[in-house]
Amino acid sequence: MNTINMFNAKPKDDSNFTVLQDTIMGDVAWVKYTTAYDKTPGIFKLINQDGKWLATARGSKDKSPF
Repeated sequence: MNTINMFNAKPKDDSNFTVLQDTIMGDVAWVKYTTAYDKTPGIFKLINQDGKWLATARGSKDKSPF
């Protein structure tokens, strides 16, 4: 039942993606965000490569600034 409860009963038309906070440190950026799909804010990491910001997987030792 816990697994079933993790999924939305009703699909939502709008994700309501909202950036709460962002930080750029050299070629690494961190973004804290919320969506309509999860009550807990998420954090993703971006790296600047050849002038483009690319999403990357956070390593287990990566410490976000938030």
